[in-house]
Amino acid sequence: MKEGSYLKKIRSPFEEFEKKCMQSLKNMSENGLNSDQLSMRCLPNWENARIQPDISMCNAKSLLLNDECVDIIITSPPYASHAIDYMRAHKFSLVWLGYAIRELSERRKRYVGGDALEGHSFESLPGYTSSIIDSLARRDPRKSLVLRRYYSEMKAILREMFRVLKKGRVAIVVVGESKLRGQDVEIDVCLSEIGESLGFFVPRIGVRRLDRNRRMMPVGNQVDMKSQIQQRMHKEFVIGFYKPSID
Repeated sequence: MKEGSYLKKIRSPFEEFEKKCMQSLKNMSENGLNSDQLSMRCLPNWENARIQPDISMCNAKSLLLNDECVDIIITSPPYASHAIDYMRAHKFSLVWLGYAIRELSERRKRYVGGDALEGHSFESLPGYTSSIIDSLARRDPRKSLVLRRYYSEMKAILREMFRVLKKGRVAIVVVGESKLRGQDVEIDVCLSEIGESLGFFVPRIGVRRLDRNRRMMPVGNQVDMKSQIQQRMHKEFVIGFYKPSID
């Protein structure tokens, strides 16, 4: 065997994505959609569609969008204090997309809700949210600063969402419950309070129960409430942020 011949060639993620799209279009055709219907959906024929896609990569705290130009926002921000290790979940995908391994630890520090505190400024936060942070400080002072960083970053993100959203439109935010040092940090209540302090109206918070056996993150076959991951991720919240049509 030639040296190096056993190495598997890494396929381009962009080429693989295109293949998956074309396969989906083929399946749609086989399931009864005619060519006229497909022309409005087919990726190679976006020029025939009424709406042009625009995919951009930017910081959620500084969107490359004009004021009041967005009809709806649907997003799911990270858990507080990285209750899930996002870098561990994403690292192979990031390398596949072309990021160098040496970049990943620095990138982890910039993730919303990360543990790093150096270089991060804190926003002023409304009363109940501040009381949750103060309560956590009595258990773990440093963890409370991490939580303050998270809510500060989320305030900046919600402020930007408010800026770009048209009046009379909504932002839907789906977020999971978070417990730090055994304390429920009431993420749904706090994010709602922060949003309202920026001008949003929150008509309702929906709750979706998560089946422990059907989640993406494995939790084992036995119920073990000493397990950190089994102490959380039992439900997620769907928060509706409405931007009033009148100032």
